[in-house]
Order: sequence, then C-alpha cells, then structure tokens
Amino acid sequence: VIWQPTPTGRSPLDMGPQLGRQAAIDIGIGVLLAWVLSLIPGGFGQRVGAALATGVLVSLATHVPYWNWYRYPGDWLMGQLIEVVVGLLLTGVVAAWWLGRGRR
Repeated sequence: VIWQPTPTGRSPLDMGPQLGRQAAIDIGIGVLLAWVLSLIPGGFGQRVGAALATGVLVSLATHVPYWNWYRYPGDWLMGQLIEVVVGLLLTGVVAAWWLGRGRR
C-alpha cells in the first residue's frame, strides 16, 4: 500500500496562501538560526557546525516521530531529513559568513 496524504479543505491548486505562509516560516527560521549563531563566540567553522547540529536535531525531533508513530514511509523520512539538514546547513553557511565578515 502506498501512503497517500489526504488533505482536506482547499483545492490543491490554490497554493498561494500556503506558499506565502511557508516562505514567512522559512525566513523566520533562518533569522532565528542566524541569531543563535551570532551568540556563538567561535568562528566560521564552529557556527557552521552548530547549524549542522541544529539541522540534525530539528529533523530527528520532528520527522522521526512521524515515521515511528504514523508509519510514514522511509523514503519520505530520508527526504525530509536531507531537506532540513541541508537547508539549515546552507543557511548556517551564509549566516556564519555574514556574521564573520567584519572580523577581517
């Protein structure tokens, strides 16, 4: 049996409000991550490492329970883990670079 999400409410073609909300959420997460990284006294490497650790922890805490309790497929889980970890890692690289540019 292939798992199929069953959203209710709006037409799947009416994604405008959802895209706007998701963009705001992602920007907010990026700003919060940059703020957390700004609190780290280390340099670029330590900040990128912290962003990577944050991505791993957030992804494990939010997506593994869906796999465990709601039986989401393993492929879905791996995709989510990769998306969140890589996304926060890239955000962390940019934020660490931005925060460290005044040190030279």
